[in-house]
Amino acid sequence: MYGSELRLNNPSNQPRRFFIIKRELEASTIKEVRDGSNEVPWKFSNGCIAFEVELGPAKSTTVSILFHNYPGDIRYRESAWYKLKVMLRRYLSEVRDNYVATRWTRPL
Repeated sequence: MYGSELRLNNPSNQPRRFFIIKRELEASTIKEVRDGSNEVPWKFSNGCIAFEVELGPAKSTTVSILFHNYPGDIRYRESAWYKLKVMLRRYLSEVRDNYVATRWTRPL
């Protein structure tokens, strides 16, 4: 899991159990994990939270991780060096997608 919400679908005709892992810096920032309107028990170990969700046949749900609202939360502060690297990576991806890759996909 990469975001704070995850949509799970079980298209089969049998119940399925999903084991989900998400990297987190601090367990103390997590308020709760929810499966729709139900709270889900979770564990924190080695810089990751882990939890399980069981879905019945042909069911779907949205799993959400809710965080405490700390003033000045350092989770979302990035350094200037990090922002520069992200900007450069995005710019180079645009150059690759718009100029380099299109050159090889056009018919001659």
